[in-house]
Amino acid sequence: MDNQTDMTNPAENRGKVRWGRDPLGSFAWGAIFIWAGLVFIAERMNWLPILPVSRIFPGIEIVGGFGAWTYVLVGAGLILLAEVLLRLVLPAFHRPTGGSIFFAFMLIALGLGNVIGWSLIWPLALIAIGIVYLVRGLLRR
Repeated sequence: MDNQTDMTNPAENRGKVRWGRDPLGSFAWGAIFIWAGLVFIAERMNWLPILPVSRIFPGIEIVGGFGAWTYVLVGAGLILLAEVLLRLVLPAFHRPTGGSIFFAFMLIALGLGNVIGWSLIWPLALIAIGIVYLVRGLLRR
């Protein structure tokens, strides 16, 4: 009974059903691939360089520009953070989110690293992850 559940004891198999079928995770990864495809199409059509970078980060020296990979990585990180938020709000989809939070912040940091500079991004990513874990620890029941 590898992928099947024994319906005689639902309480025992509740975790197996949730971990085996995760529509929220599938939706998030599908959204990430669709987002990446749309970004690469936009790059191919020359639609990407319309973002005024200096207005987004005033007072911060911009090292590079927003390329397709910046959009893909930051977008993927934001989609994963939205998945985490939904998991926290919707009890039916609840599961541990620490790894997803870490991965989301790393994707965002990788995406913005070449734009803002690694010397600023990595400390900010570490601080953001630390804040998330502190809040989770304080709110834990």
